[in-house]
Amino acid sequence: MADKFEDLRTFITVMSAGGVNAAAAELGIAKSAVSRRLSDLEKRLGVSLIERASRRFEATAVGLEYERRARLVLASLEELDSFAVPQTERRSVTISADTAMISHVLVPAIARVNPKLQNERILLRFAATQDHANAGEADVIIAAKVTPDLEYRDVFSSRRIICASPAYIASHGTPEEAKHLDGHFAVVVDDGAAATWQLGERTRAMAKTAMITPDMDAAAAAAVAGIGLAQLPDFVVAAALGDGRLVRLMTREEPQPTQIRAFYRKGIDLSGRRVIDALTDALSPIGVDK
Repeated sequence: MADKFEDLRTFITVMSAGGVNAAAAELGIAKSAVSRRLSDLEKRLGVSLIERASRRFEATAVGLEYERRARLVLASLEELDSFAVPQTERRSVTISADTAMISHVLVPAIARVNPKLQNERILLRFAATQDHANAGEADVIIAAKVTPDLEYRDVFSSRRIICASPAYIASHGTPEEAKHLDGHFAVVVDDGAAATWQLGERTRAMAKTAMITPDMDAAAAAAVAGIGLAQLPDFVVAAALGDGRLVRLMTREEPQPTQIRAFYRKGIDLSGRRVIDALTDALSPIGVDK
């Protein structure tokens, strides 16, 4: 019976992920194991669930209906397991992210899905860090790049914005091209690298650095105060851009958006998966480029 439920879970994951390779990565098992489970399920049912003649990944008509019913079955099983957990026991999930990400992105997202997590008795713990490669015992890491031995799921994309206060622009002028930056002061977020900005696909050293800080909110506050230009993620400066405290500059020099991902170890438990699912659902496109 346990094998039957594993086959169901594998089939649903294949459908959600859009293919065997992606499902294998999400489940943390070999592609051959995923294919074998699918074959075993189809053999047991005596029908084809996946259309293998097509170049694209598609389910058969029977497969689509079977997926719908399988999801209901697994949801009932997970609800039953949750009921069996003592009512006083809360499962803790630790999320590692930098402070600005927690404040501007994760807390608002969690607020939208918190009733559901509370009903499932999941307790969230945030661990603020910039050293994601050494995030300790975190269950989920929200970042752009982490060590390669972790599984991940895309959750949202973010763009770095060059901006300054109206007062700074009135005093120093408006830079329009990269060559104009030599005459401007920069507020730089120190992440252990040099004082550089990403302009398009190029990296440029800032000649006149007015302030260096490890904190993105402090850098945004410095830009609002007129200390200099800043290049910061859109979710950090969205409010200040919206109310006019900051002005967006040099949009043609902005780098491509960065994909932010939820990283997790293979075999993450049900509580961790529920948190990742909730965050993925809650984090619709955010930032200033909606």
